[in-house]
Amino acid sequence: MNRKVIKDLEKWKDQGKCTLVEEPRIPLKVYENEGHFKIYLNDVGLLSELSNMSAYDIYSQDGNIFKGMLTENYVAQALVSKDYNLNYWRSSNTSEIDFLMSVKGDIIPIEVKSATNTKSKSLNVYIDKYNPRYSIRISGKNFGFVNNIKSVPLYAAHLVKEIL
Repeated sequence: MNRKVIKDLEKWKDQGKCTLVEEPRIPLKVYENEGHFKIYLNDVGLLSELSNMSAYDIYSQDGNIFKGMLTENYVAQALVSKDYNLNYWRSSNTSEIDFLMSVKGDIIPIEVKSATNTKSKSLNVYIDKYNPRYSIRISGKNFGFVNNIKSVPLYAAHLVKEIL
């Protein structure tokens, strides 16, 4: 098999892997726990089809867990399309940050919400513990900047690299 094809297949295989970072410090790679990771499909359409849920079932219920998973997967695709490595953070209790980005010497937490209700205990826990320069929340809300949190609408998730 052609070496380029093999290299491309290897890259594709790992594109959806989001590895736990136990301590959000530079470089993130050093603090990854390879034994703990999440996998995102590279196509939310396939994920929707595999779920056997109708669009009505997904979008008609507030707080629908699958809707949140679908949204997180969509954002993961957007980040991978911009060549970001996927990492996430979890505290010793139940707090979890969906994605961490290394930007100009800082670690920026990214929280994903599937609707306009953007309250996030996890993001508050992370901010209190690590005091990031700013945070990003991708949700159903429009662009904004309040309390050191940059709001990015879901439709602009692919622009995160430019916003960072």
